[in-house]
Amino acid sequence: MKKIVLLTCCVAFVPQIQADDGADDSQSPVEFYGGVSLDETISSSEYKMDFEPDVANIPGSGGVISHKKNAIKKLGGGLFFGVSGGNNYYWAAELGVTFNHFKSGRTFTDRESLELSSTECSDQQFTSLKSSYGNEYGFSLKFGKTLGKTRIYGLLGVATRKVAVQYDYNQDHAGALGVVGAPNIPIYSCKYEKRLWAFVPGIGVAHKLHDRCSVGLEYKYKFYQSADKTRNLSDELSGMTENKPRTYKVKTGQHDLSLRFIVTI
Repeated sequence: MKKIVLLTCCVAFVPQIQADDGADDSQSPVEFYGGVSLDETISSSEYKMDFEPDVANIPGSGGVISHKKNAIKKLGGGLFFGVSGGNNYYWAAELGVTFNHFKSGRTFTDRESLELSSTECSDQQFTSLKSSYGNEYGFSLKFGKTLGKTRIYGLLGVATRKVAVQYDYNQDHAGALGVVGAPNIPIYSCKYEKRLWAFVPGIGVAHKLHDRCSVGLEYKYKFYQSADKTRNLSDELSGMTENKPRTYKVKTGQHDLSLRFIVTI
């Protein structure tokens, strides 16, 4: 993923193509622009935990928790700044930030997670995997065609954001104490943070309303890398015997639709 990020950021070119009317695009003036956007993000997150307790200690337990949660929606806003050029053929390089902090997660029953032996499983919800995503920063290169007052283009870019993942397994405190309404308490937890990177392809269109003002629409898909962590609970908890370290993983992909208002500086 880091190699893709480096390659996408470093490899840029300006098409040197003769326009149909005989004008040389390479001689066209370079313009700076900025703007704001309204962004709708639809995410899908897949939560996984792979573990293998000692069967002599907890017979019939262990396995892989796996669940995918789709259509996580978040409306946000963004700021961007870039440089562009070209007459009939269009190019641009752009930096931006999208303010779309959001949270998602999944709670599993004992029967789903098999934290207990298969004979002791219940339908009570004790196991949870949660993720919290920070704001997003991105860089993109755009290449396309100018048709009158309209520009149609494709784009390639990278995006990055931080994610915090929280895993909890809770004891049935009410059942253990025989007290109705007593809260569940965590037996153990795992929390970690990671900066994620994504490869971002997309398409867009922009229409000039005035010499310095345009409105545009962009679609992007963001292939985010997994946020994973391995933890050896046998070294941390007395009485917990596992045949291999646990692996926690959250993988997220994003569909982004952005309505853009652009001002040429």
